[in-house]
Order: sequence, then structure tokens, then C-alpha cells
Amino acid sequence: MPESDNSAIIFTGNTVQADLVRSVLEASGIRVFLKDEVIGTLAPWRVVGGGRGAVVKVLVPSSEVERAKAALKPMEPQSSDDSRRNR
Repeated sequence: MPESDNSAIIFTGNTVQADLVRSVLEASGIRVFLKDEVIGTLAPWRVVGGGRGAVVKVLVPSSEVERAKAALKPMEPQSSDDSRRNR
């Protein structure tokens, strides 16, 4: 599923983060495509100015964006207020 009008970027991060997101989404039955995975590792300055920051993009079909967000919701960091409430 190469990037097209029918896909949406759901996450941007480093290779390890992108692989984790991909695993979660694939386990939920969502098709996933990693953009800039190889070039972001070999030559990050070609993807992000200066070679710093997030370089791998995780794309899903546009029709799956809401399902993907729901699947990734448990991975979001909790604020200290949220973590106190969950005890």
C-alpha cells in the first residue's frame, strides 16, 4: 500500500517506534505501510532536514484511520492525573 490519496499517515517516529505501531495495527487486522523506513535509517538527512527527529511514517488506508486510532489509544502516554485515577 504505497502512499496515495487513499492512505493517511497515522504515526511518525523512529524505526523502533514505527515497528511497534505496525505490530499493534497488524494485530488489529489493519493493513500498514511504512514510508521512508530504509532511507530514514541509511540517510536520514534526505527525509528530515539535518537528519534529526522522526523519519519513518506509518500509513494506513484512509478508511481504517478511526480503527487505527482506536487500536493505538492504549499506547498513548497517560498524564500523572490519569495514572492516579486508574489506581
